[in-house]
Formats: sequence, structure tokens, C-alpha cells
Amino acid sequence: MNPRERILATLHRQVPDRTPTDGWFHQEVRAMLQEHYRTDCWDDILAELGIEGWTSLNPRLEFPDFEARATQRPGPEGGRRAIWLDERTYEDAWGVRHRIGAGGWYEEWVDGPLTRAATVADIEQCPLPGIEQIRDPDDYAGQVARLKAAGLFVSGGIPNPYKQAWMLRGMDHVLADCYIAICWKPSTTASTPSTAKWPGAWLAPAST
Repeated sequence: MNPRERILATLHRQVPDRTPTDGWFHQEVRAMLQEHYRTDCWDDILAELGIEGWTSLNPRLEFPDFEARATQRPGPEGGRRAIWLDERTYEDAWGVRHRIGAGGWYEEWVDGPLTRAATVADIEQCPLPGIEQIRDPDDYAGQVARLKAAGLFVSGGIPNPYKQAWMLRGMDHVLADCYIAICWKPSTTASTPSTAKWPGAWLAPAST
């Protein structure tokens, strides 16, 4: 069996020739493995570890304003293009701020553009991406067909919506919003004024 056949068999509750394998590694672990195996070829390292995984081919979001303002990380460390506030703190395309930990290990969430949203107007003014900003890979169907023909299982998807929500709004606010949405309901079916408070001013207690 090739990797595609092995994964498809497993998903269809059939018995493959062996258990499909996959691996996800933090960047520092990848660097250690590359040093250990003395190669920069990640495919060779995965083969040595017996990990075949699968391949992904996803649509992407285009952020023209962000891309025009983004720069390389200042200082000697290098890193992704972003709106860098200092050598360790940056703002991503969604307006979420992150801080890189000491030694370059891991990142922590700092703030999101909706953490202080108090009205519906605040939410409407947040420059969130629209459907017109979605871009498919070039020759999407052709690329998928070629990957399948090479014996690879191909996945496609979007970032975790819940994770993106809490990064934009903050975990405490997202949890509170969910609780309020369950326990309260709109007092009218009319459209919500953009100046209404979020969420209390336009929500009334549910009837008992």
C-alpha cells in the first residue's frame, strides 16, 4: 500500500498493511532533528522516522494592507514577515499580537483587535477578511490530481475557527460571549443597531 491507500483504508474501517503514521513538530524540534540527522531535507528525516503523513493544499487569505506594511523580523534572529513592534513582539495579518518566548521557543498570545469591543459598531469596524480575499492555489484541481497520482493523501481546510475567535476576542471574552448567547436571547427580531452595547444592551433575559 502507498500512503494514500493506507489512510483511505483506515478511514473506511478496513485493515491496512500497517498503521498510518504522521508527525507534527515544533520548529525547535525540527531544527534538532535536522542537526541530528545532518540534513536539511525534511522528507528524508520523516522517512528515517517511518512517518509518511499526508500532504495539504489549502486556500489562503490575502491581506493587501498587511502585506504592504509587513517587514522581516528585526535583529539577527530572522523569522516570518509581520508588523514587528520589537524584536520579540509582532502583529499578524488578523491584527492579533504575539510575543516570542526567550530563546525563540514558543509564542504567547498578547492581545486581539476585539478584546475591547463594546458595541456592534466596534465589531463592524474591525477589518476582518471577506470572501473576496480567499485565493485558491494555482491550478488547484491539477495539483490535487498530481499529488493523488503520486500516492499521497491530500487534505485541505481552514484554520481552527474557535482558535481564531479567541485570538481575536480573548479567551475570557469568548467564553463569556458563549455563555451570554446561551442564556440570553434578542428582545426583538428587528436588526440590531450598530451603536447597541455588545452584548447586554440588545439582549434580554430568555423567558422561563
